[in-house]
Amino acid sequence: MTLDQLAQAANNGDVESMFTLGNHYFDQKQWTDAWEWLTKAAENGHVGAAAIALLFGDSIARAFESIPLYDKAFDAWSKCYDCFDLVWNNDIAESAKKMASGKVVDIVYGMGYCKYCLAAVNSDSSEYANAKVYFESIAANMDDPRAKVMTGLCYSSLGDYASAFPFLKEMKSNINLGKDGINFEAWMTLALIHRTADSLSIPGVHTNMAAAYQCVAEAAKIPGSCGEFAQKDLQKYRKNFFGKITYIDD
Repeated sequence: MTLDQLAQAANNGDVESMFTLGNHYFDQKQWTDAWEWLTKAAENGHVGAAAIALLFGDSIARAFESIPLYDKAFDAWSKCYDCFDLVWNNDIAESAKKMASGKVVDIVYGMGYCKYCLAAVNSDSSEYANAKVYFESIAANMDDPRAKVMTGLCYSSLGDYASAFPFLKEMKSNINLGKDGINFEAWMTLALIHRTADSLSIPGVHTNMAAAYQCVAEAAKIPGSCGEFAQKDLQKYRKNFFGKITYIDD
């Protein structure tokens, strides 16, 4: 069968042709075409196509994120999850199942990440709630530190600082949430909570200026405009003769 005949059969709904065509493009490193046909085959229940699509689906999703086209990236992550589900719940080689299980955390994180970015871009608070569902699922079930911090950011974006704090305090200097701007947001939000905890009336949490200062100092290490903003904010923290830190917002 020629490539044109294969394409015609795939367009006419033949699942095995979709898989063969996608596999051909995969071998040719034509990733966009491979992704299109392998995911179409997977949507029609082809487990082998789902396994191959999972090999590079995260690259497709991240390419959309980098443009950034978060709606298309979310769609790609969603297709990755459907491929994972198909592989995991069907009779297929254990090596494929192991590969799929190794990707599921990044897939679910990617879905939440796109929803979070869409919320910020579109000023749509409902998307923060949607993002929180994805992050909370892997924060609880997979103990993923990135997801814990992002869960906290979702809560703080929804105005619930009491629920945000236990998650945000998991932020560490070696955690990368996806891009500098979100790392910055996590450190500065945590600093805000430490600095204003008494007025926020968070049970069991009190204002801690030293902790707030340390968070801003971490944000100041971020390259570019985010770090520059944090460096300016650091200058608002003043230490008196006795070592007490205050915040002076000129």
